[in-house]
Amino acid sequence: MEVKNIIGLDISSAMIKISRKNLVKNNVYELADLVLADAHKIPLRNMCINLIISTGTLHHIRKPEKMFVECNRILKNGGEAWIYEFSHDAPKSDLVKFANILKKPKYILRILSVMHGLPRQTYEKGYIKNSLAEAEVKYRIEYIGVLTKLVLMR
Repeated sequence: MEVKNIIGLDISSAMIKISRKNLVKNNVYELADLVLADAHKIPLRNMCINLIISTGTLHHIRKPEKMFVECNRILKNGGEAWIYEFSHDAPKSDLVKFANILKKPKYILRILSVMHGLPRQTYEKGYIKNSLAEAEVKYRIEYIGVLTKLVLMR
């Protein structure tokens, strides 16, 4: 797949500055546009994006159903949103495997997932599942080690 445009979106001006610095450092600044905005109201036209990738954001969102509706609104037909979060209730075997892949101590991943993530149960019977139902979006859930990948599909 040929990448034509990349848009980075964050509500934090500090994160936009860090992103800009990383883009410049890696000589790819001209490939991306950075937008300071709230995921509850994304300032893009309908059906203009093929793929959304979100990492470690969902647990910060006040009203996930609004973000899910917004993602669905801006996705082109056949597009997907890949929303990743750490999950502290992943099986220990997944934690160990993922720690080995990342070459990080498992306790660091456990702490990170408790402090900066969502338990899997919230996708299966909690507020994220309820928000997905309220947003009336098509989705699937994938478990990848200690990560949970929520895929919204248009």
